[in-house]
Amino acid sequence: MVHDIMQTILQKGRLDVNTSMNAAPLMKSDSPLSWWLLEQLFSVSDMRNVEYNGTNCKIRCLFKERRGEARSGAATVKAISRLRSGSHRELQCRETGLRQVKASYRKPAAQLFAIRPKTIRGKMFFTFILLTIPSIVMLGIISYYYAHESQKDKVETVSKQSAAQIQRNLDFQQEQAKNRLLSPYYNTEFIDNINHYEELDSVKKLQFHQAMRDFFSKNFYVPPQRDLAGFYIFLSNGELIYQTAGLDPEALKRLYETEDWPKRTVQQGGTVYFSGAYRDKLRGEDRYVYGASIMVRDLSSNRNMYSIIRAEYKFDSIRDMSHLSNLGSATKVLLLDGQSNVLYSTGSETPGQPWQADMPEWTAEAASLWSADPAGQRSLITGIRSTVSDWSIVLITPEKEIFEASIKIKQSTWIIALTALIVTAALSVLFSSYLTKPILALYKAVSAIRQGNMAIRAQVNRDDEIGKIAFNFNAMVDEIQHLITTKYVYQIKLREAELSMLYSQINPHFLYNTLDSIRSMADYYEAEEIVLMTTSLADMFRYSTTSSEMVTVEQELAHIQDYLNIQLLRFGTKISAEQQIGDRLHGLHIPKLTLQPLVENAIYHGLEKKKGRGNLLIQGWEEGDSIRFVIQDDGIGMPAERLDAIRAALQAIERDPETVQRFPSMGIGLINVHARLVLKFGAAYEMNMDSIPGQGTEIRMKLPRT
Repeated sequence: MVHDIMQTILQKGRLDVNTSMNAAPLMKSDSPLSWWLLEQLFSVSDMRNVEYNGTNCKIRCLFKERRGEARSGAATVKAISRLRSGSHRELQCRETGLRQVKASYRKPAAQLFAIRPKTIRGKMFFTFILLTIPSIVMLGIISYYYAHESQKDKVETVSKQSAAQIQRNLDFQQEQAKNRLLSPYYNTEFIDNINHYEELDSVKKLQFHQAMRDFFSKNFYVPPQRDLAGFYIFLSNGELIYQTAGLDPEALKRLYETEDWPKRTVQQGGTVYFSGAYRDKLRGEDRYVYGASIMVRDLSSNRNMYSIIRAEYKFDSIRDMSHLSNLGSATKVLLLDGQSNVLYSTGSETPGQPWQADMPEWTAEAASLWSADPAGQRSLITGIRSTVSDWSIVLITPEKEIFEASIKIKQSTWIIALTALIVTAALSVLFSSYLTKPILALYKAVSAIRQGNMAIRAQVNRDDEIGKIAFNFNAMVDEIQHLITTKYVYQIKLREAELSMLYSQINPHFLYNTLDSIRSMADYYEAEEIVLMTTSLADMFRYSTTSSEMVTVEQELAHIQDYLNIQLLRFGTKISAEQQIGDRLHGLHIPKLTLQPLVENAIYHGLEKKKGRGNLLIQGWEEGDSIRFVIQDDGIGMPAERLDAIRAALQAIERDPETVQRFPSMGIGLINVHARLVLKFGAAYEMNMDSIPGQGTEIRMKLPRT
């Protein structure tokens, strides 16, 4: 295009041939530099009204457009300046000059991309800044946009959730009030006395009043209710037969005669009637209360006698519900009755006055709408109806509060963005050293271990990949050192085991036969005690060496009896033992040596050291899918500190049975039995222990039935 325009101007005679020849090398291309040179060669008059491709145009406009494209940076401006200071003749057919010009505006761009930090710290700083600034700017813009757009939905959701939460609490409170008022229907004595109240003499009336006081005190005050202001009972003829302390009977009778709640209660036909808020006229306090009443009568009788029980409640719990809900400070909570009269308000509304009448009828599902409140302020109004009564909860949130929150979010976002930028710039400088320091520590540890120092460990307290590498490296070194140590210990244990095997080559049958021989000789010489002792000892040894892990309760009891035979021969009448085990348990299976070690503990630690006669009781019974055992002695007992230590050991073994080796001083029999049963049955097994110094010890066990 540049070459064609120049030829057009030459044909008009506006430029000499020498000048065109000097510019020819540059005019063969459409580079930005060619357009600039074309502008310099031709004057304004040369370019005025020149037709190009049949179009009458001012080429200078094209020059300005193309020249703007040529300004791609400081390098291009510098190259143009150099062209202005030189003559056209110096540029004639000099390819080296063109290369120099092209290189002059390529070099700065290359230098720009060549400015790269060579250190890890510099690279990370550069990277963090480049990543953080766009992210923070985008975060600020997007956060404000979505905060502004979604704040309405968010407040609406929170309002619905809060209204539903208040509804659930209100329903629970009213349901409790209903249940308490319905409780007389389950008291036949109360119903009968109401039916025949006029026929009761003074003594029976006094007894009835006392029974009412006990019954209603238990129902209304256990557990205590801080909202309950009081309650009272009227008969159908208007007679007041009961009221809580502090109430004026005459004032109550006037209320019964003048108020409409007795009539409405009777119209409910045995269901609870909740009346609206009214000033507390009975107690002289400046507050509002609401009532709940019910008609109680004998539904199976034709007598027209009934009673009206009425309880009055304060609004303390409802006030707490509104305060504890997740609402803003400007949100107002209203409690309305079925006629949209105000029962309670956190705002300026007075209880008893009607509220906005053009609201929809609320349902048990929370709903929201945008409308003007009674003050004319556009607000979010959320309502929900109680499922127990016809009361409704209404939440009112002004619209301006919602948008104030979005503005605060915008301000907070920019403050956080600026803070994050500053913190990022500071942390990026420190982060490289944070990364390289543990790597260097790991390298030093590897070098030390390579030289044979197995005690060195990499001191890297990190949770990232470097920390995991260091952790695994230390674990590997520990394992290597453990294997080295284990090898030496294994050799020593192997030699000890070989020696131990030499000492344990005695055949068990040899011991059985020897004990039988002793028993036969004792029987021959009529030494009955020796016969009993050797027989019991042989049976115990035979029982202990059997390979069966599970035995019947009968077999375990026989083993205990063999042990008791030996102990009774030792101590004579000093110890007595009794077994109370039902026959149904004899066929059930339990782990071998479950009870005998505990019996041995009871004799050794409790009865043997007691002065005087000691008693041992073994009990067992079925309980659902479990078996219960109790081993009780009246020995010396143990101190509280010792009992607490044993209980702590039992709990530790329940959490981890492998810790049994940590408690060698707690009694081998008790601890080992507990550990075995925990491993076998888990949470289905229980062991409890009690002991009183000077009175004895009791161990209780629960095993699953097998």
